[in-house]
Amino acid sequence: MTLFQPLLFFVLYTIPFTFLMMTRSCPKYRKYYVIAKTINSIGFITVSIFCAYYGANVGTLLSFMPALLLCLIGDVILGFYNMICERDENEPSQGEASTIFTAKTATFILGLLSFAFGHAFFIYAFSKMQRLTWVDFVFPILAIFISIGLTKLDGMNTGKFTILIAAYSFMVAMLFSKGLHLVLAQFSAQNLLISIGATLFLISDTLILFLYFYNKKYEAVHIINLATYYYGMFFIALSLLY
Repeated sequence: MTLFQPLLFFVLYTIPFTFLMMTRSCPKYRKYYVIAKTINSIGFITVSIFCAYYGANVGTLLSFMPALLLCLIGDVILGFYNMICERDENEPSQGEASTIFTAKTATFILGLLSFAFGHAFFIYAFSKMQRLTWVDFVFPILAIFISIGLTKLDGMNTGKFTILIAAYSFMVAMLFSKGLHLVLAQFSAQNLLISIGATLFLISDTLILFLYFYNKKYEAVHIINLATYYYGMFFIALSLLY
């Protein structure tokens, strides 16, 4: 396998991601944010299909596909949630706080659940490559306590989402743990790419805490969150080439 195909996929994948970055850096393009996220999500699904075809991994693609589709759905929903948050910051509500808050809450929970089920399907697909063992559960259990600790930081306001965040952190950490276990148990290009993708996914999801629940908002956190998520998905999709 030459480097031409993965490099080509990387370059083509980076084009829509660059447009997504423009929607964050240029106010006049901000209205295209959700559309750009949707295009990027379609991008990692497209990469996975081409890689599975050229890598003769259609069976593995079928295992990954439910997770990929759920991540696409969750990504779009959280894109809308982010736009609602920014609208509320720029245009304070006039007597509609209760309704808007309820809509925001439902939107965030729906997006988070989509990702949680996506993680579950990824974990199931990885477990078909290597069965789950007790080792895979060590870090996820620790992650629950780590996430709860992070919610106690000064400036962090998770409120009613604390329990949901702790449960979600277990799924994210399990994805990372299984991906790392795969490459440590049997080194291969495919397992290495899965591990890299799962690691980037862990970083991205950790940053969600600071992106949505920390009092101070930093655009750099949003940029890193997007970059680690989309390229995490890219590397998982690229693994199907090997």
